[in-house]
Amino acid sequence: MFEFNPYAIPPFLTSVITLFLGLFVYRRNPNADLSKAFLLWSLSLFGWLFSYSLNYFSKDPHSALFFIRLGSYLSIFIPINQYNLNLKFVNKKDEGRFIPTSLFIALVLGPFMLLSDQFLHGPRPFFFGFYGIAGPYYIYFIALFLIFSFQSFRLLWRSLKDPARDESSKIQIRYLLISFFIAYLGSVDFLPKYGLAIYPAGWAFILTWILIISYLMVNQQIFNFKIILEKSIIYSLLLTSISIVYLVVVVVLGNILQHFLEYSSVFLNLFLAFMIGILVVPLRNRLQYVLERTLFKGTSPEMARENEFLRHEVTDKEKFKEVALIASSLVHEVKNAITPVKTFLEFFPQKKDDPEFIEKFRRIATKELERTEALTRQLLDFAKPSAPVLTQVNIHELLTDTLVLVERSIQRNGISLKKNFSSDGVLLDLDPQQMKQAFLNILKNAVEVMPKGGTLKIETTDQGLKTKTFTISIEDTGPGIAPEDIKHLFEPFYSKKQGGTGLGLAITNDIIERHGGKIKIESKLGEGTRFMVELPLR
Repeated sequence: MFEFNPYAIPPFLTSVITLFLGLFVYRRNPNADLSKAFLLWSLSLFGWLFSYSLNYFSKDPHSALFFIRLGSYLSIFIPINQYNLNLKFVNKKDEGRFIPTSLFIALVLGPFMLLSDQFLHGPRPFFFGFYGIAGPYYIYFIALFLIFSFQSFRLLWRSLKDPARDESSKIQIRYLLISFFIAYLGSVDFLPKYGLAIYPAGWAFILTWILIISYLMVNQQIFNFKIILEKSIIYSLLLTSISIVYLVVVVVLGNILQHFLEYSSVFLNLFLAFMIGILVVPLRNRLQYVLERTLFKGTSPEMARENEFLRHEVTDKEKFKEVALIASSLVHEVKNAITPVKTFLEFFPQKKDDPEFIEKFRRIATKELERTEALTRQLLDFAKPSAPVLTQVNIHELLTDTLVLVERSIQRNGISLKKNFSSDGVLLDLDPQQMKQAFLNILKNAVEVMPKGGTLKIETTDQGLKTKTFTISIEDTGPGIAPEDIKHLFEPFYSKKQGGTGLGLAITNDIIERHGGKIKIESKLGEGTRFMVELPLR
């Protein structure tokens, strides 16, 4: 059923590398939607290339036709899964309506693609092996493929032009656009179906895409996890590329020598393989140096030193920025507190006997001084955070005790409180005072955004079996937060609330991070906001 064909080796090895890369990304972060989407896209590429390689290996026309039909059909899932990947990457879940429709069309198309001669028939023998012949309906399949691909690229292009997106995100999108464009040049594999006697080299463009994606993962951290630059990544790409060239050279030279010498021998092929293999070692070292220089802009030690320097530089800039922000905000607040004192001193000689004036000044001055005192206390907490003193704490009891502190405000605002705790007696290693402060800041914000009533929902979820984390969700039905404001919420002194200092959530984020946790925010304007605190289960 199968026979050796050197033209089948490149797509076969490329399909295996694509599958490996998809599994590698997924295993790094199996719970992330982005990793799952990347794996699906890699699987669709693997299915297409692997089926084509089996077609080239086939010596039976009927088997070859089945594999070429299967590969062509699986290729329709490439743009669909790319759209899903782009959707997760640019975080536009509300534009996912295209996916169910396109999947339905692709599934309906399956039986016709696999069984009907109206799409593909033949196959026709070429110098590289059998290949299918396009039927009268195959042009509609190509049109559908292009429509799906256009939707995917359109989504990335609109995200690139979004003024609310930061520059680092735009750089990643540009790289993605370039890499996907190169990958889609693999569509040259459509041409032999219309009788053009050219080798379907779509695998070469996919291999180029793999190199670019590897660069993005290493330098741009494009899939939200940090990969340390190791030689193993480069070696795997090098050895695969060299293996493809190596196999093709051995087979071609063997055929040439057998033709001229009119002598066929296994020992001749083994001798050629051994001699060429000797050249692979220096070639591999040279290619590694060239690849590191061109693709990664430096060798591994140079990249490590550069990354370390950049990390220190970014950290120093953030520290100076934070100090400047704190200083300017503190000056502003102290000035607000001093202004009424200055006004009192100016009018005191004329109104020292006016009790109404004295009482009014007392109220204003007391309020401003208390505000300044609270700000100073928060500044100390933020600037000199104390290390948490961990002890085993019942998280549900801690949440219940914290709710008592805002109970009067909840009743006064007419807010409905809903609690949904996962179970009783969940013990976490926490500093109870610090975590109570963190939850109190979130709860106060939730209560303050619902002055005319609403619903405050507190929910806990034990995800120990999956991610070894415990999640506390605090959700309100307030006005919501604008998308451009969410990314600034944990910055010190960033507040759009009247009378707010902008330090509460910054302190909360700092406390949660010191406990090894993280905080996420989901919000929709007009519907409300949800804070999710994830704490580790030890």
